[in-house]
Amino acid sequence: MNKKIFVIFIVGLLLCCGSGCELEKRVYNTLFVRLKQDITTLDPAFIVDVDGGMLAAYLYNGLVRLDKELNIIPDLAEKWEISPDGAKYRFYLRKDIKFSNGEYLTAGDVKKSFERILDPEVSSPRSWIFEKVKGKESFLLRKSGEVEGFVAVDDHVFEIILDQPFSPFLSMLTTPNAMVIKPEGKHGIQYIPVGTGPFVFANWQRGNKIELIRNDVYFEGKPKLEKLVVRIVPEDFTAITEFENGNIDILEIPRAEFEYFTQYEKWKNLVFSTDILNTYYLGFNCLEYPYSNPAFRRAVVAGINRDMIIKNFMNSRVTKAESPVPKVLIDEKISFNPQHDYNPSYAKAELEKSGIDFKNQTLTLVFNSDKEMEGIAELIQHDLGNIGLKVRLEELEWTAFKEKISTGEAKMFILSWWADYPDIENFLYPTFASVNWGPAGNRVHYKNPQFDKLIERARTEVDKSVQDKLYSEALNIISNDCPWCCLWHKKKYTVVQPWVKNYFLAPVYNVDKGLEIKLEKRQ
Repeated sequence: MNKKIFVIFIVGLLLCCGSGCELEKRVYNTLFVRLKQDITTLDPAFIVDVDGGMLAAYLYNGLVRLDKELNIIPDLAEKWEISPDGAKYRFYLRKDIKFSNGEYLTAGDVKKSFERILDPEVSSPRSWIFEKVKGKESFLLRKSGEVEGFVAVDDHVFEIILDQPFSPFLSMLTTPNAMVIKPEGKHGIQYIPVGTGPFVFANWQRGNKIELIRNDVYFEGKPKLEKLVVRIVPEDFTAITEFENGNIDILEIPRAEFEYFTQYEKWKNLVFSTDILNTYYLGFNCLEYPYSNPAFRRAVVAGINRDMIIKNFMNSRVTKAESPVPKVLIDEKISFNPQHDYNPSYAKAELEKSGIDFKNQTLTLVFNSDKEMEGIAELIQHDLGNIGLKVRLEELEWTAFKEKISTGEAKMFILSWWADYPDIENFLYPTFASVNWGPAGNRVHYKNPQFDKLIERARTEVDKSVQDKLYSEALNIISNDCPWCCLWHKKKYTVVQPWVKNYFLAPVYNVDKGLEIKLEKRQ
């Protein structure tokens, strides 16, 4: 037994005995999970974080949702129809759905719930998910008090009318912000709405725990668990000890303990992993010299040994990125050239082609204050030094780091993009369309008129085969222009107790609704 395992075992044993061995007292109809920090809100209008969205999936439902393979499947709507022009969506609601207060769901509830997201008095930070809805002017000015594009045809038929086709729209309806609640005129991060989900809110002790109880009348059948308790445990060491003692059932593996859980015989067969929808990248301010030169950017991309960093420093906890888009979102009919692999000779040739004299220049690489990021930055600094580029490292705490990127002061920086919804468009339009310069997503201030035309056409294209061709062309432009050096897609790793059954780990946080998972205490 190595030293780390021995220390964790002894401390865990002492804590267990000191607390009367809570493991023996606990019941196995309640699932305990850990969050590192408390969430902000359980109101879908205000949820912007992964953990809040995860809990929203237990409490609420959308018209549609995602399955484990990220297919869009029925939820509150048992089926839907899209008009030939792609601008009208008609949803047929199930007739057996009740809110947790006992009232039946109607199309009028859906209408009010969606209108609430757009209500200026509510000030939802995610109103953009419906900004394409017909009647945008009327919702902004509130002339009629209603949004023209939301139509309750009858109690069980609901329509959404768009100004024009928008291909990712159905994907956007799977987000937590499009989940339906029973509107009661309230709003704000403290408000906890009534939902239709498999669990019902029971208790929230801020900074300590959140408790949900089973909804016995859930329309897809009641969950196997009676209760779900989310424990807020900021310290990784405390969380690991509690997990070892059996007081936490599912634990996202802390980075420092990756080797312990994946190699220790007791836990290694209880580890789950999945690629999640994000891309880590080295960004360049494309407005600033010398980063405005595509040949220079290509040289940097080819000068970084991503394979070595992933294998030797990241312990293969990430998947190499070939483009800004995670592979799981790329249709097999989309074809493009991936960004250039590590090739110092090619990198030096591109530097020569750029015509820039780097002998008396020092580049600055800005990164967020974090031990792992510091190590990554140092390896990138070393690799670029090998092709003749002198790089200075600048480490900043998160607020100052974000500010420097937002203002354009950071000329070269390490950042990541996480999906708001599972569609290829979400990794290309916000991040590279010139209309989104700055905080909207295009933090590298990239502009290519040909790319802009392609991505705008792809977003409104109804024919899938035509859309695939447009995305292929757009990705090839990005591979050639290199506004990002695409580094990797981060994986998520969790470890579970042996009595946890039917657990799965999905690439999107709000896929799991907690219906199948159960606990079977071993004798």
